[in-house]
Amino acid sequence: MVISWVVNPGPQPSGICLDGSGSCYKINRRWTILIGAGEFRYIDQLIKIEDDKAPVITVDQGKSTVVDILGTDCVGQYEVPVPTITDNCADLHGKYLVWASGGNLTLNDGKYILGDLIEGVYTIYYQAEDCCGNVGIDSIKITVIDDNPPVAITKQFIVVSLTNNPDSIQDGVAKLYTTAFDNGSYDNCNEIYLEVRREDNAPICRNEGDLWDHDRNGATPMVPWNNNTTYNGRINGLDQNVSLHEHDRVLDTDKGQYVKFCCEDIGKEIKVWLRVWDDANMSGILETQSTD
Repeated sequence: MVISWVVNPGPQPSGICLDGSGSCYKINRRWTILIGAGEFRYIDQLIKIEDDKAPVITVDQGKSTVVDILGTDCVGQYEVPVPTITDNCADLHGKYLVWASGGNLTLNDGKYILGDLIEGVYTIYYQAEDCCGNVGIDSIKITVIDDNPPVAITKQFIVVSLTNNPDSIQDGVAKLYTTAFDNGSYDNCNEIYLEVRREDNAPICRNEGDLWDHDRNGATPMVPWNNNTTYNGRINGLDQNVSLHEHDRVLDTDKGQYVKFCCEDIGKEIKVWLRVWDDANMSGILETQSTD
């Protein structure tokens, strides 16, 4: 008995391995057996050479990116970073797929741009496949926020008339709410919330807050806080728990919703500050401001 073999017809590409990398192929080996008296028997053997390791995808910009919304249409865009792809056999540079959980993905001058992004969190996925069908997947997340403060617009001239009711303890006092000063304030993305205060040296005009130790002397009586000079305490006019910001005071009780005027203001030009908030980080709490 004589046994011989031959490789026929040579290495054959397997699957999508058509890039000449040689990392995945098949060999057809034929065994020829001479039994005797010119009688032969043939046995085919198929040998598959393959790479079973998936490509590795890495993104230089890490796993978290914040994208600012720009313009009046309240949408943002993000230039999708190019990943680094390594494979143990093939050169996959630039050979990958990209898709996202939202937005509009376009290819511009060889760069992927993810546009039409409203506020929220998005996932961008990357996929690379080598010539043996091994698939590597990675992803990054981006958070889209409105980082633009609202625009505060106030009326420039307001004439205030004081009350003159002899039966009222508020005689000679006028109360003006935030809407009396607003002249079309707006935000590019969210609804707005208004607060108002007067200058630091404004008279109290019976707009009294909680008692405070104004002279740090326990022997003298405490006096009411002047609500006119601060916007807010720890509860705003929407009954939300908020942190104290500049020109806020825990003793303030009018929630920044109005200021008062009185006889001490007669004949004077009074400066009033309007503070405008939006909900930039979508927490439900109004905490990005503009002041006019």
